[in-house]
Amino acid sequence: MADADLLVTIGANVRRLRKGRDLTQAQLAARVGVCRSSVANIETGRQGDIKVTLLAGFADVLHADLPELLAGGGRA
Repeated sequence: MADADLLVTIGANVRRLRKGRDLTQAQLAARVGVCRSSVANIETGRQGDIKVTLLAGFADVLHADLPELLAGGGRA
């Protein structure tokens, strides 16, 4: 999987899980310690490199695991 495809996949999974938890981008951002625009950029695949610690924060808040964030087919 190309880097850009992986970023889009991660973003789609974050969006799907966030919406499934009935959280806004701002709420998710506050809980993981980033700004809302960072969450928006991640969800659209526009964020460059995403730190593993940030992915772990998303996984924790969204009650998911890292493989679920990285899995293909999560487009919302």
